[in-house]
Amino acid sequence: MKPRRAYAIFALVTVIGVALTPLLGQSLFPGFKERDFLIHWVTQPGTSAAEMQRTTLAVSKELREIPGVRNFGAHIGQAFLGEEVAGVNLGENWVSIDPSVDYDSTLDKIEDVNDAYAGLFRETQTYLDERIEEVISGGKEPIVVRVFGQNLSTCCARRLPRSKRSWAASRAFKISTPISRPTSHNFRSR
Repeated sequence: MKPRRAYAIFALVTVIGVALTPLLGQSLFPGFKERDFLIHWVTQPGTSAAEMQRTTLAVSKELREIPGVRNFGAHIGQAFLGEEVAGVNLGENWVSIDPSVDYDSTLDKIEDVNDAYAGLFRETQTYLDERIEEVISGGKEPIVVRVFGQNLSTCCARRLPRSKRSWAASRAFKISTPISRPTSHNFRSR
């Protein structure tokens, strides 16, 4: 193969790669118009069960007033021996909409109600999207690096800066650490 031809092929592949860059980070799964939604409802650690119940009941009332919302259900915190490790600050709300209503406008109204609750992390997803995210990847980011250790602040301080420098070109780089919850260890002496 002549050098000019190799350079031309390299240039063509580079141009195609640059042209496809804006498409990276988008989901490879089609957007189904499912009519069942899961809304994560997360407050700061230390939020009381009474406050979580109050906000969940309030959003329940508002969501059920939207024309076309067929069902609403919720749970707060972790069920006894449940799969999720969470305190009372985590809730999940389920909303179903009627097949006869306009999908996009009803979803917009649901999002507007959720957005009115400041200070909460809230995310509206279809059930399928949530399961795909949770089961397949465990996260939304294209690359997930999990750091484990006895003291996360020490582990992150030593290991992540080097990694972050090597990934500096990535605009999608994000450090997400779990919110720590106070724990106590009780030891009995015999």
